[in-house]
Amino acid sequence: MRIDHGRENPITLESVRYVHQQRMALLPEKHPYMVLTKGSVKLTPEAKTFVSSREVCAITSAGATVTTSLITRHFAQIFLRYYPLPHPLRIFATETEAVAWLK
Repeated sequence: MRIDHGRENPITLESVRYVHQQRMALLPEKHPYMVLTKGSVKLTPEAKTFVSSREVCAITSAGATVTTSLITRHFAQIFLRYYPLPHPLRIFATETEAVAWLK
């Protein structure tokens, strides 16, 4: 599933809940997702908690985040080392790389 947050910053709980509802309606079984962002990737604390919840992880096999910002990719990789999600998640510069990894 492809999710485009564009330049939304920070990504809010309301936004991730809406995306989760759409994912559940379209694909209620486990599936991978790809999040597209422009520039930095910042989630509110409530959004961070929700994306790692049992509810979200129950339908998530893997995740990929695509961002145009080199520094954001580096910070995100460091963050994930210390605060890993219950499912695999990787950060990419391009959609092509992300799709290849998710397959």
